[in-house]
Amino acid sequence: MFSILEIPRKLQIVTAILILSVSSTDAYSQTDTILTSKSHKELTKVAVEQITKLESGTLLVMLHSRKNSINALKKSGQTDLANSVRAKQEKLNKTLINAFNSVFNFCPVYFFMNDELPLVTNNELDRVTFLDNDLNPNKGIKPEVTYFLICEYGNINSDPDAHFGHNYYDQTGKGLEKKSANYTSTNFGFRALVISDQTSRQLRKPFPYYVKSNESISFDKNAVKMVKKLNSKLLKYYNRNND
Repeated sequence: MFSILEIPRKLQIVTAILILSVSSTDAYSQTDTILTSKSHKELTKVAVEQITKLESGTLLVMLHSRKNSINALKKSGQTDLANSVRAKQEKLNKTLINAFNSVFNFCPVYFFMNDELPLVTNNELDRVTFLDNDLNPNKGIKPEVTYFLICEYGNINSDPDAHFGHNYYDQTGKGLEKKSANYTSTNFGFRALVISDQTSRQLRKPFPYYVKSNESISFDKNAVKMVKKLNSKLLKYYNRNND
């Protein structure tokens, strides 16, 4: 055997730096892994609670009127364009209502316009005027709501709370096992059916909180496919966590 003293001085220094570097990296990885594991478990716990409550609760679908855009067009003298925008939005809203009524059965669904969102987020549902299947406000629609989430056709927002590492450790019957999890979204800004909480904050994975829109087909077909897929994803996630 040879002694470390026989190693050239420069090689000893390089070796020491490498050892310190590896030790520092291991310490950082362990700290990061622990935080990631904790965040993963917390997100899963919240998601399971949300899906369980929603199954016996209500999904409130928010429809958009585009009132501000329409009024702005009218003020600028573009009445024909304003009417066109209103007609297209009404058609889109009715299409969404028909899609939910035809293929969604995970939980009861009610519809409201976006200008009533402040009442919804303040949990003043008794003051909300819900809509019938023809988009008409109907004060006679009074759902009994014990728990609700909000759904809308809109854009996915970036998720500042979902930037976690890929790896974490979990205690299993085989001991401490290394697993992978990555909740960092990379595609933001696309159109989708999106589910939010009671404060209108978009949910987080692992809850199946969105279904991406397919812009290459007609919205009639697109809406049915999105709602059907959303229903399937909710049911699958519920069954997986409520055996």
